[in-house]
Amino acid sequence: MAAVPTSSGPELLHDAEKLTPSDSSLSAQRKRHITGFKWFIFLVSTLTAIFVYSLDNTIVANIAPKIVNDFNAVEDLPWLSVGFMIGGMAMVLPFGKLYALFDAKWVFIATTVVFMAASALCGGAPNMDAEIIGRAFAGAGGNGMYFGLLALISMNTTSQERPKYLSLSGLVWGLGTVLGPVVGGGFELYIWRWAF
Repeated sequence: MAAVPTSSGPELLHDAEKLTPSDSSLSAQRKRHITGFKWFIFLVSTLTAIFVYSLDNTIVANIAPKIVNDFNAVEDLPWLSVGFMIGGMAMVLPFGKLYALFDAKWVFIATTVVFMAASALCGGAPNMDAEIIGRAFAGAGGNGMYFGLLALISMNTTSQERPKYLSLSGLVWGLGTVLGPVVGGGFELYIWRWAF
């Protein structure tokens, strides 16, 4: 049986150093292509989409009783939230492949359209089944938007500024998640359909 080397001697480290490019060559290779006002518009539009998705993630918390009451379907109550999560989780791998194969900008736009159409279905649903289907498609489209945000920020930032913008997307996600029940509660007082 052949022995497997367990130490990383100087010769192995020396070979690894040859393979890693220097910091100056990395910064020369990766420069941000979108700058100025276009970068501002890009950032605001993608972060707004993620804010709306995260808001939609938790907005049902306060309006669920009203939805169940209007549709007289208390047995389907868990599916309002579960359908949203199942729709999102079912599309993790397909969206990863789509973002690898096609232009990320167009995949992001397509997933945003799916999310908006599904949200419109939720708002205009005639029965509980349509509401659950709308929630599932909204979860799928929103998940695609979230992956798109991560892909687009990673592709359009340098390695030095990427952590800052990815952290900003996390902040926006958290803010939307926290505000979801508050906004949902406000809509519950009037018409729950406008929450979507």
